[in-house]
Amino acid sequence: MESPIISIYSFGFNHGGVDDANIVYDVSFLKGPDDKHLDGLDERTKNLILGQKDANEFIAKFAPLLKDTIIKLLAKERSNITIAIGSDEGKHRSPAIVHELARRLESPDWKIVEWHRDILK
Repeated sequence: MESPIISIYSFGFNHGGVDDANIVYDVSFLKGPDDKHLDGLDERTKNLILGQKDANEFIAKFAPLLKDTIIKLLAKERSNITIAIGSDEGKHRSPAIVHELARRLESPDWKIVEWHRDILK
């Protein structure tokens, strides 16, 4: 039996939603970087975003809730779960948060696939 796939998308609300998402969350409340030339996977930008008190509090609360939700959805025999984390443009805040959530949600019970739909727009 293949491992369930947990897809985690970053996206920009200004470019439309993620249609097949089971869970959607907006992280536009976080402060974005002043330098818009670097994306949210760049170490400097990622550190700036993840270094915010609000980002740390959000991840500390949201990651365990997501993990619990994933376990409960998989118990209902779901083989694929899609989580979408959005910000305004999907280039800085949501990619940084998705990357950190993907790291925290790693498990031998499922495969994590990380997507950054709007990072190059």
